[in-house]
Amino acid sequence: MCSPLALALATLGLACDAMPAMTCDDRSDVQAVDINGDGRPDVRIARHLGRELCRETDLNFDGPPDVIRVTSADGSPLWIGHDFDGDGRADQVEIHVVGRFRYMLRDLDGDGRPDLRQLHDDGRVNEEQAPPRQ
Repeated sequence: MCSPLALALATLGLACDAMPAMTCDDRSDVQAVDINGDGRPDVRIARHLGRELCRETDLNFDGPPDVIRVTSADGSPLWIGHDFDGDGRADQVEIHVVGRFRYMLRDLDGDGRPDLRQLHDDGRVNEEQAPPRQ
């Protein structure tokens, strides 16, 4: 799996061949919020020097996060991951460059590696399928 830092580096053209983990870096100051009162955190916000750097959200209240949002120091998004199958890895990742959505990675077969890569460029979408794996 890619770390949040490795995935952020992907925005600079340094590719990572695995989907990221759906967790914030616990070395930061983490605030846990229980929205539905079941005693488990539904939102976890990791901060550094008071700035939000990462937010995990459990949308269906089953425990593991369904969405993770990693931001830069200025608050603009670096990447947003979605875990659709509950395996703890992102199945879809939106990568932002200078606050703008630029790339989408999707793991279609659940093996933890991106199968589909899309480049979004001013309304145009260039799509690339990953080559078959042995």
